[in-house]
Amino acid sequence: MSFDSSWKTNSYFVFVDKPVGPTSHDELKSFKRALKIKKLGHHGSLDPFASGLLLVGVNEATKFFQFVEDDFKTYAAVLKLGEATDTLDHTGQVVKTAALPDWTEKDLARIAQEFTGDRQQIPPMYSAKKVDGKKLCDLARKGIEIKREPITIHIHSLELKAEQNNHISFVARVSRGTYIRVLGEQIAEALGTVGHLTALRRTELCDLSDDLALDWREDQWDCQKQIGIADLLKHLPALECTEKQSSALKNGQFLTLSELPVPLANGDLFRLFEDNQFFGVGERKGPVLKAKRLLSTN
Repeated sequence: MSFDSSWKTNSYFVFVDKPVGPTSHDELKSFKRALKIKKLGHHGSLDPFASGLLLVGVNEATKFFQFVEDDFKTYAAVLKLGEATDTLDHTGQVVKTAALPDWTEKDLARIAQEFTGDRQQIPPMYSAKKVDGKKLCDLARKGIEIKREPITIHIHSLELKAEQNNHISFVARVSRGTYIRVLGEQIAEALGTVGHLTALRRTELCDLSDDLALDWREDQWDCQKQIGIADLLKHLPALECTEKQSSALKNGQFLTLSELPVPLANGDLFRLFEDNQFFGVGERKGPVLKAKRLLSTN
């Protein structure tokens, strides 16, 4: 395996193509060992049985996860009908079976249309969601089930397709916080049966698709897949600063609104540039602008 020094020394984001099997944390550790760098982090996670886009921050990029826009994500999944498992996927134990009703393509189209928009979901016990400081999955492994409050999610689009052997494939573009395993369960219920996921892949994140994902296990390393910090934060407006203004912000001082070339509302976040070079994220607080997160000056 070979790669140039920019993979170690630069600060950037990269989408790693997580395979089926490892946890997101284990995948990050393996990637970190491959690059031999000290500072690495990931944004969000994927179930071990899932594959696809995992956003990784390298070096200084780890400071800017909080500003990443991931309001929607796209997943491709396969749903097996007739069997429900305790984990809602094929890694669990079958806890219920049900007959397979007849359905048509029109039924699938109707369900897809009905599901589009806001929906309620109850977080599954086998999930990383915390209640009173405890992960639901840790409680589930001990045989403990607790009451969970429903959450509102939004389905932007849903496509369903009948497959062989009582399987249905679907592609869902959903809001952050949506549980695709629960969505599969709900689709099965709408068809009058039960079901669980047999495959899941995240294909879109941060408005970018999985053709940008890096399979770091391959011999060929494509440095074009490095994503600049400012590029991934392009949803934030840019603010070009003078040398004097950038120096003030880097030293913990603030700028008054009269010093700014563009109007900003209270609470607005923006990317900071000096000579077209990104150096951090700022925020308007009342009558002034302050730096919220800066690149290291070292």
